[in-house]
Amino acid sequence: MTIPLLLTGLLALLLWLGSRPDSFGTLYRQQINDFCVLAPAALVDLPIQWTTVTPHSLRGVFARSDQRVSALLTFDEAGDLVNFVSPDRYFSPDGKIAERWPWFTPMGQHRDVGDIRLPTYGEPTWETPDGDFVYGEFHLQEIEYL
Repeated sequence: MTIPLLLTGLLALLLWLGSRPDSFGTLYRQQINDFCVLAPAALVDLPIQWTTVTPHSLRGVFARSDQRVSALLTFDEAGDLVNFVSPDRYFSPDGKIAERWPWFTPMGQHRDVGDIRLPTYGEPTWETPDGDFVYGEFHLQEIEYL
């Protein structure tokens, strides 16, 4: 019963994104975020250029044609991913005018989920001029890869 709702929601999202100034970036930033958090092994096959920034952070850049998206991934001492930061994702508080603001997903409560150690908690957040805007949280309970 969830699948039709997901497909309907995805169609609405794609239609809305098609009219946005950064639809390419929005889709790929979200997809890369999801892979980093939930399916890190999938990153191996993606054309992402990785650069070490510090001993505990990497910058990934994905380019297609003249479009690029980037993100900074931060890891703790144990090697667990603790933050995903994209410096230039569009945010539209009114659904009409979009502005570029930093977007990040701090995460924690890492544990083994199946055969992979993953964060089981996260808070997608916009860094707005008025302060951080946490617009959701996730609690991973289980995952199944097909």
